[in-house]
Amino acid sequence: MVTLQEVPGLVVRPLDGPGDLAEALALNARVYADRGIVDSVDDDYLADRWIDTSTYFGAFHEGTMVGTARLIPYHRDLHIFEMFDIDEGWEGRLETAPLQGNAYEVSALSVPKDAPGGFFAVSGALYRGMLQFSLVQRRFLWFAILTPMLARILNKVLGVPLQVIGPREDVMGAVRMPAIIDLVTFLDHIRENLPEQYAYAMRGLEIDLTSMPEPLFDTTADVSFGPRR
Repeated sequence: MVTLQEVPGLVVRPLDGPGDLAEALALNARVYADRGIVDSVDDDYLADRWIDTSTYFGAFHEGTMVGTARLIPYHRDLHIFEMFDIDEGWEGRLETAPLQGNAYEVSALSVPKDAPGGFFAVSGALYRGMLQFSLVQRRFLWFAILTPMLARILNKVLGVPLQVIGPREDVMGAVRMPAIIDLVTFLDHIRENLPEQYAYAMRGLEIDLTSMPEPLFDTTADVSFGPRR
């Protein structure tokens, strides 16, 4: 397993105000255009209907934003449900799960290739910031749209217990798939098995975790990433 490295001078925080949001949206557009996810920084895909309801996060290095991502709170639907079919078994389980007030979709991760410390270090810091925010908000379920490579890195390299909940699709310029992460299961798993990852994830968090609820889903089973393409 790999433990993510701290980047000196890197700070992650929720964004506040229209200036921060505009900077995050511009960075998201540049990164998506550079990677071929969208055709240009003015692509209509970037102006989705979840912008105003999301909490955006910025990674700042010496005052400059070097990465961004967002959490979309569940409210009747999510971006992921609009873009992907969900496997029948998971669809049934999710229909009875208390998603309202308990689930976020992790979305719009945007880190330039030349970010200080590298893509994985900055992305890890953003994920940690969003994880800790989710714990404070007591929302313990994450949905995410992942490439097979990113899913393998999260699961096999970083030890994140996740499950793929629908078939792979060609979207946003690459093969991607919908996934779910139960944060209670995640924390229990890394606390018992991956203490260095647990220490990284909890660093700087100042809340009492003794009243964590029971996990909604056990996502520790082996993951099927589908055939390589």
